[in-house]
Amino acid sequence: MNLAAIVKSVLDDAPAEIKQAVVFRDKDGNAARGICTVVAGAANRSDDLDGFKAGAMVSEKTRRLTLHPDGLAFVPKAGHTVTLEDETVWNVVGCTPLAPGGVLVYYRVRIAR
Repeated sequence: MNLAAIVKSVLDDAPAEIKQAVVFRDKDGNAARGICTVVAGAANRSDDLDGFKAGAMVSEKTRRLTLHPDGLAFVPKAGHTVTLEDETVWNVVGCTPLAPGGVLVYYRVRIAR
Protein backbone atom coordinates (compact mmCIF):
# COMPACT_ATOMS: atom_id res chain seq x y z
CA MET A 1 0.00 0.00 0.00
CA ASN A 2 1.47 3.39 -0.95
CA LEU A 3 1.42 6.52 1.22
CA ALA A 4 -1.51 8.11 -0.64
CA ALA A 5 -3.63 4.99 -0.06
CA ILE A 6 -2.67 4.89 3.62
CA VAL A 7 -3.63 8.55 4.10
CA LYS A 8 -6.95 7.98 2.30
CA SER A 9 -7.64 5.01 4.55
CA VAL A 10 -6.92 7.09 7.66
CA LEU A 11 -9.16 9.90 6.36
CA ASP A 12 -11.94 7.41 5.61
CA ASP A 13 -11.69 6.04 9.16
CA ALA A 14 -11.42 9.44 10.90
CA PRO A 15 -14.03 10.18 13.58
CA ALA A 16 -17.14 11.99 12.38
CA GLU A 17 -16.32 14.87 14.76
CA ILE A 18 -13.38 15.93 12.58
CA LYS A 19 -14.26 14.49 9.15
CA GLN A 20 -16.46 16.57 6.88
CA ALA A 21 -17.73 16.82 3.35
CA VAL A 22 -16.88 20.29 2.07
CA VAL A 23 -17.59 22.36 -1.03
CA PHE A 24 -15.00 24.76 -2.42
CA ARG A 25 -16.08 27.55 -4.77
CA ASP A 26 -13.80 29.49 -7.08
CA LYS A 27 -14.33 33.13 -8.02
CA ASP A 28 -16.58 32.07 -10.94
CA GLY A 29 -18.85 30.02 -8.64
CA ASN A 30 -17.63 26.61 -9.86
CA ALA A 31 -17.80 23.92 -7.17
CA ALA A 32 -15.29 21.27 -6.08
CA ARG A 33 -16.47 18.74 -3.51
CA GLY A 34 -14.12 16.95 -1.18
CA ILE A 35 -13.66 15.10 2.09
CA CYS A 36 -11.32 16.45 4.73
CA THR A 37 -10.50 16.58 8.40
CA VAL A 38 -10.89 19.92 10.17
CA VAL A 39 -8.70 21.15 13.03
CA ALA A 40 -9.11 24.49 14.81
CA GLY A 41 -6.22 26.92 14.88
CA ALA A 42 -4.01 28.44 12.25
CA ALA A 43 -0.94 26.41 13.11
CA ASN A 44 -2.55 23.80 15.36
CA ARG A 45 -0.75 25.29 18.37
CA SER A 46 -2.54 24.92 21.68
CA ASP A 47 -2.79 28.70 22.11
CA ASP A 48 -4.65 28.99 18.79
CA LEU A 49 -7.32 26.39 19.48
CA ASP A 50 -10.95 26.97 20.36
CA GLY A 51 -11.35 26.81 24.09
CA PHE A 52 -10.97 28.83 27.26
CA LYS A 53 -8.55 31.72 27.54
CA ALA A 54 -8.37 33.97 30.60
CA GLY A 55 -11.57 32.39 31.93
CA ALA A 56 -13.65 33.13 28.83
CA MET A 57 -14.65 30.97 25.86
CA VAL A 58 -12.84 32.00 22.70
CA SER A 59 -13.47 30.85 19.17
CA GLU A 60 -10.46 30.85 16.87
CA LYS A 61 -11.28 32.22 13.46
CA THR A 62 -8.95 29.91 11.55
CA ARG A 63 -9.01 26.25 10.66
CA ARG A 64 -6.66 23.81 9.00
CA LEU A 65 -8.11 21.23 6.63
CA THR A 66 -6.40 18.04 5.53
CA LEU A 67 -8.02 17.47 2.15
CA HIS A 68 -7.80 14.28 0.12
CA PRO A 69 -7.37 15.06 -3.59
CA ASP A 70 -9.66 12.31 -4.99
CA GLY A 71 -12.44 13.71 -7.13
CA LEU A 72 -11.61 17.40 -6.75
CA ALA A 73 -12.66 19.44 -9.78
CA PHE A 74 -9.91 21.99 -9.00
CA VAL A 75 -7.26 22.70 -6.38
CA PRO A 76 -8.38 25.23 -3.75
CA LYS A 77 -6.36 28.43 -3.60
CA ALA A 78 -6.38 31.79 -1.85
CA GLY A 79 -9.46 33.77 -2.83
CA HIS A 80 -11.75 30.72 -3.03
CA THR A 81 -14.38 29.94 -0.39
CA VAL A 82 -15.27 26.68 1.33
CA THR A 83 -18.58 25.69 2.91
CA LEU A 84 -18.31 23.26 5.82
CA GLU A 85 -21.02 20.78 6.81
CA ASP A 86 -22.48 23.23 9.33
CA GLU A 87 -23.12 25.59 6.37
CA THR A 88 -20.55 28.15 7.52
CA VAL A 89 -18.62 29.76 4.68
CA TRP A 90 -14.89 30.33 5.15
CA ASN A 91 -12.23 32.00 3.00
CA VAL A 92 -9.32 29.93 1.70
CA VAL A 93 -6.08 31.56 2.83
CA GLY A 94 -3.70 29.07 1.24
CA CYS A 95 -3.26 25.51 0.04
CA THR A 96 -0.11 23.42 0.18
CA PRO A 97 0.22 19.97 -1.39
CA LEU A 98 2.03 17.09 0.29
CA ALA A 99 3.60 15.20 -2.59
CA PRO A 100 6.69 13.23 -1.55
CA GLY A 101 8.45 11.81 -4.58
CA GLY A 102 5.94 13.56 -6.82
CA VAL A 103 2.99 11.48 -5.53
CA LEU A 104 0.17 13.72 -4.30
CA VAL A 105 -1.01 12.52 -0.89
CA TYR A 106 -3.18 15.38 0.37
CA TYR A 107 -3.57 19.14 0.50
CA ARG A 108 -3.22 21.17 3.68
CA VAL A 109 -5.71 24.03 3.33
CA ARG A 110 -5.79 27.04 5.67
CA ILE A 111 -9.13 28.81 6.01
CA ALA A 112 -10.29 31.87 7.96
CA ARG A 113 -13.45 33.85 8.69
